[in-house]
Amino acid sequence: MSVPGKTGASELVNKIQSDQRLATGSARLHRMTKHKYIMSFTTGGLFYNESIKIVSVFLQIHDWDAVREKVLIDNLLQTRTIAAAKRICREIVFRLRLLSDEEIRLLVEGSRQDQVQVLWVAVCRRYKLIKEFMVEVVREKYLGMDYQLKHEDYDKFYNRKAEWNAGLEHQTAATQKKQRQVLFRMMQEADLLTKDNTITGQIFAPRFVKVMSNSKQEIVDMFPVNGSAFQGVA
Repeated sequence: MSVPGKTGASELVNKIQSDQRLATGSARLHRMTKHKYIMSFTTGGLFYNESIKIVSVFLQIHDWDAVREKVLIDNLLQTRTIAAAKRICREIVFRLRLLSDEEIRLLVEGSRQDQVQVLWVAVCRRYKLIKEFMVEVVREKYLGMDYQLKHEDYDKFYNRKAEWNAGLEHQTAATQKKQRQVLFRMMQEADLLTKDNTITGQIFAPRFVKVMSNSKQEIVDMFPVNGSAFQGVA
C-alpha cells in the first residue's frame, strides 16, 4: 500500500478545499434571486408638490402619456433643465400609475396627512426594497418600541439582501450611502421619521381607512402602525 508524500497530500488537501469553495460558490449563486430591485428612488424625494401637480393634470385628461407630455411642454415642475424634468416626471408617473382611482381621488381631495400617506403607498408599491425595509426593519422596530432608526439598521438590512441579490451585491459603497440618504429623507418628508430619525407612529384618518380597506395587510406593512390601524373596518 503506497502512502502519499507530503507534496501529494498537500495537493490533495488543496484540491478538496478548492472543490468545496466551488461548491459553496455554486450553491450561493443558485440561491441568489433573479429579482431586480428598482433603485431609481434616488432621483429625488417624496415629490409631494410635484405629485399633486401631476395628478391634478391627470384628472383633467386621464392619460398618463399625455400627462407627461403636458408637464414637460408647460414646464410644470419648474426644473432648470428638460433632462431633469423628464427624469422626475417619469419617476412620479411610474409611482402614481400604481394607485387606484379611489386612491387618486384621495390624493387630490384629502388632507395633507392623507396625501403623504397615499404617496408613501405609491412609493412602497414602486420600490420593493423600500417596502421590504418597512416590513422587516421599521415596523418591527416600532412594534418592539425601539423608535430610533439608525444608519446601521439600513446597512445591515441592505447587506442581508445583497447576499441573495447580485444586483445589490455589486453596488458601490458610495451608491449604497446615497440610497440610504435619499430613503431617510423620503421618510422624513412622509412624516414617518423626525429630523433626528425617530420613527413616528401613524394614525389613519377615516377616509384613508375606507379607501384602503380592501388592502389592509398591504397598507399596514408599509407604515409604523399597530394591529388596530384598521380597527372597526369590515
